[in-house]
Amino acid sequence: MSGADECTYEALNAQDPQAIEPSTNANHIARALLENRLDVLDQLGIGHIRILWVDLTNTVRCYMLSRQHMIELLKTPLPGIPTSYASLGMVGIRVAPGLSDRGELLYLIDPSTFRLCTYARGHAVVMGIFREKTPTPQYGLEVPICPRTLLKRVELDAAVNVGVRFLVGFKVFILLQGPKSGIIVGVNDAEYTTESDKLPAGATETLIMKGVVDALVAAGIEVPMMHPEAAPGRFKLITRPLPPVQAADALVFITETIRSIAFKRGYLATHLATFTPSLYEEHPGSGLHAHISVHEINDPTANPKSPRDDQILAPTLSDTVRSFLQGMLTHLPALCALTLPTSASYARVVDKAVSGGTYVVWGSDNRETPIRLYGTPRTESAGGHHFEVKCLDSTACSYVALAGLLGMGADGIKRGVRLTQKDCNTKGVHEMSTEEKVEFGVTDAEVKRLPQSIEEARGTLTMDSDLVSLLGEQFVRDYLSVNELLQNSKEGLTGINEKKDAMMKLIQKY
Repeated sequence: MSGADECTYEALNAQDPQAIEPSTNANHIARALLENRLDVLDQLGIGHIRILWVDLTNTVRCYMLSRQHMIELLKTPLPGIPTSYASLGMVGIRVAPGLSDRGELLYLIDPSTFRLCTYARGHAVVMGIFREKTPTPQYGLEVPICPRTLLKRVELDAAVNVGVRFLVGFKVFILLQGPKSGIIVGVNDAEYTTESDKLPAGATETLIMKGVVDALVAAGIEVPMMHPEAAPGRFKLITRPLPPVQAADALVFITETIRSIAFKRGYLATHLATFTPSLYEEHPGSGLHAHISVHEINDPTANPKSPRDDQILAPTLSDTVRSFLQGMLTHLPALCALTLPTSASYARVVDKAVSGGTYVVWGSDNRETPIRLYGTPRTESAGGHHFEVKCLDSTACSYVALAGLLGMGADGIKRGVRLTQKDCNTKGVHEMSTEEKVEFGVTDAEVKRLPQSIEEARGTLTMDSDLVSLLGEQFVRDYLSVNELLQNSKEGLTGINEKKDAMMKLIQKY
């Protein structure tokens, strides 16, 4: 690539041997609309279009348009709908300080994201980006707190200025819950991971999960695996990797599909799917693990370089991938403000729970590290390895979380930073002797700890000048304002049942 004019998604996909085609129906609708063949909506029986966006609290918001109105809208020079700045920073009916007086935005429809809504007959969904109606002196038409714009900018900057592309897949953890005597309980009593008792033929939970997988596959979203997980009513879906923005878009569709099918399949409202990070004290919490692979756009063997001195720490990783890993590790405590954005998130930040632990380290196939090296090393261009980031859950806005993780990893590549730790591939740091910590480069003086609360994470974010520079000062101010309002809304409860009430609020939201 030689310039920004070449940095289109089509160009990027053409250069990536592992690029994933959008779903068949999504691709068909998108291409037809981009070619101005608007009759495709009628041909496919689409009567209603759901325009979706995700705000800074990871709330999916929606406008529903009739087919005729959408056709009329797509004929305009800027097909979009007006909405307020506040729609990105609302918690209930309250607006975060600083966002209520900024006027109106245009949510510009992205026709390439059209997808048949396989959980609602006759519906389609589409995403977009926020734009100012008139240019501002500082940002022009760009809206700095638009989550999708932020991730798109990070993805394109990495391609143009760093020479790398990313693929992202997710492990989505779900708790299927049903109310019983006013208490939230799992749809079954099976406690341990992969127990077949959790998927009995004909059971409500089996029908729900089969319906979810069938709907996603029909929508063109591949689900290579689904299986029961630890805790009653808990399941896990694994998605095929996609470029970052596409992956985050797909995740929105996945969560909407799960919620809708859980609602209408079996007893209607008596079942709900929750992605809440910590519901059972005696069982592991639910995360949203991101699987990230790094791919160099140019052949790394074309201009061979002398081995770097950190190669001994991770001999199966290229210089580029080691720098990416160190970039994430260096900024991981501050990134937790984006990836673990609620107080409930920190119930998972513990040792001895195979949820990633509390030490900022990495390890091959080690579930006690927040960044786990996965896969089998092949050639550098084949990308056999990838990273599993475990300090992430579904209360986080995936666009924002990925922007932070990928952006700081790309920053590490740009700076050529050296990896500073050995592969913690044998045990968690909390289990290591003093001698072992010295050997692996993870002594108390050398290794950081993850924040233990959202308050600590917010403070760490404000002190990380590189991450603030990546996100933008206005984004950080607005994000922290919204995050504090969210925390106060969920936890500012008094009385004997405050913990129960706070958890119920969290379940209702996530």
